[in-house]
Amino acid sequence: MFSPCPTPSFVDVASKYALCASHAGQGRGTTVSKILRLPAVMQATGLSKASVYLGVKKGTFPAPVKLGVRAVGWPAEAIDEWVKSRPSAAV
Repeated sequence: MFSPCPTPSFVDVASKYALCASHAGQGRGTTVSKILRLPAVMQATGLSKASVYLGVKKGTFPAPVKLGVRAVGWPAEAIDEWVKSRPSAAV
């Protein structure tokens, strides 16, 4: 039976596009804390779709993982680490 995911603490706006640990990999024996889809990654990083994929191509942004034939996602930990590694803007 499907149960709703608990409120995520990573990016509240992005929770609509994220899979929580209780639903990601159900029945597959894998443990994933959270996978963010592209809209959630864009919201969390402030990057456009083109910038995300350009960063992946250049190796400056985490690579996505395949979720299916036409679906990819990014591990929330990788995105969180990338955001923390960015220099903060001087005010």
